Amino acid sequence: MRRSNFGKNNQNVLSLSTRSTQMELKRSLPLNDELKEYARDINELGDQLHELFIQVQQIIETGDEGTARELIDANYESIAEQLEMGIKGVEQAAMLDILAQLHMSLSDFKATKNLLEQIKEILAGVGNHEPLVDTILEHMGTMYTALEEPEEALPLYTRSLGIQEAVLGKNSPLLVNLLLRLANTYNAVDEGHKSIQLYHQAITILERRKGSESEDLVLPLTHLSHVLIEEGEVEEAENSLHRALGIMEKLHGENDGRVGAVTCVLARALCAKGKVNDAVDLYKKGLQIMERNGNLSLDDPVLETTRTDLAELLHVLGREEESRLLWEQNLLIKEEALGRDHPSLAVHLQNLATCYALSKKFEKCEYILRRSLRILSASLVPDAQEISFPMLSLATTLYHLERHREAEDLAQEALRIREASFDKQSPLVGEACDCLALIQHALGKDDEAEPLMWRVLQIQEKEFGYDCPEVMSTLEMLMVFLGNLGKKREKSLLRQRLMKLQTKYKD
Repeated sequence: MRRSNFGKNNQNVLSLSTRSTQMELKRSLPLNDELKEYARDINELGDQLHELFIQVQQIIETGDEGTARELIDANYESIAEQLEMGIKGVEQAAMLDILAQLHMSLSDFKATKNLLEQIKEILAGVGNHEPLVDTILEHMGTMYTALEEPEEALPLYTRSLGIQEAVLGKNSPLLVNLLLRLANTYNAVDEGHKSIQLYHQAITILERRKGSESEDLVLPLTHLSHVLIEEGEVEEAENSLHRALGIMEKLHGENDGRVGAVTCVLARALCAKGKVNDAVDLYKKGLQIMERNGNLSLDDPVLETTRTDLAELLHVLGREEESRLLWEQNLLIKEEALGRDHPSLAVHLQNLATCYALSKKFEKCEYILRRSLRILSASLVPDAQEISFPMLSLATTLYHLERHREAEDLAQEALRIREASFDKQSPLVGEACDCLALIQHALGKDDEAEPLMWRVLQIQEKEFGYDCPEVMSTLEMLMVFLGNLGKKREKSLLRQRLMKLQTKYKD
């Protein structure tokens, strides 16, 4: 392998020869020497690709994305020529792999997907015995995971694992990271039972290699517990978390921030088990440990997520004051870290507004939602779908304050944005239709509210099924509208349907 020299503008373009060409040029060599030469070439290719990756990443980090793209495009042109000539081997796949990763770094997701499709086509014709294949497959799986396409990542991880197990054996510690990635992917595609098997395999390997009290066990034990909870195996999840907590306490002491993090995960398991008050106590204990003794800043996402989880649990328990204090804490910390008008504050403002709404404090709710709407409107394009969320919440708040004219204008605008952003049958569109229909009913506009509520009914039927309990309140509202409009026959038909559903779900 060598760096080609096509002039100074192309000095960073790699020149890749293919295995078939190498073999043809070296037929006079003994077989063992031939394979050794090929292995050296592959190692040299790996070094060159790594060098290219580091070089372009450094350019990206300086903010010079234009130069980075020029280097990526120049190397792609070199590979494209070989592909057009029918040269499609592991070397070409490896180069495309690096270029795809670099496109990911630039957030060029469409280009990344195009390259991944080309790599898949190449590797379909490459045997598992070829070097680098398992590594390329694993990289591809990681990229598809980052692109939120776990169904694409799954067969890639699976093939890579098969190759590595054939070479290393099923108990090699080198398999652990891939086993965890594959386990996460199975869980993402709702195959939790397969995910659980892989987590157990990884845990067994680590136990044999590093002992039963190794800190390396904590991550797979914690991830395993999440899947077990989703699969309804709460008792086993709790046991896994108690084990993880015991390991961390023994290694770092009871007041270490990492112990606090595992404590909060255990709280989630207790919540799933129905021990909600015990879960609240554990959440508070874990959060206090992390805040006082951890290495995390107060605005760290881990702490933010934990406060959010606890606030939502307290809300479910009707402990609104405690819930509100946590929402306010999240908001104040974000304000101090990012400023009062940063777009990321919007979600915290909306959470706090929801808390005030549940306490019937609609005046405070209005102020907070207007602030959230102002922040998003200033940072996003006018029709951005994100704007519709505080807008619709504000319309609901004004409805409760009996300021129906203002509420109607906002609800109509929120519906327009969502119809432009989502499928017409989306539940988010249905939510906006429902809100606007209720506001128009309050304004005496049942003739306009009726078709909106019919749309809500159709969306619910599509999303949940014709006889789902969710349609019952919608049927009741439609009956009110139809009654006011004098449509007795339609109202009678809906009453019969509603009575059947009430009988079906009365228990």
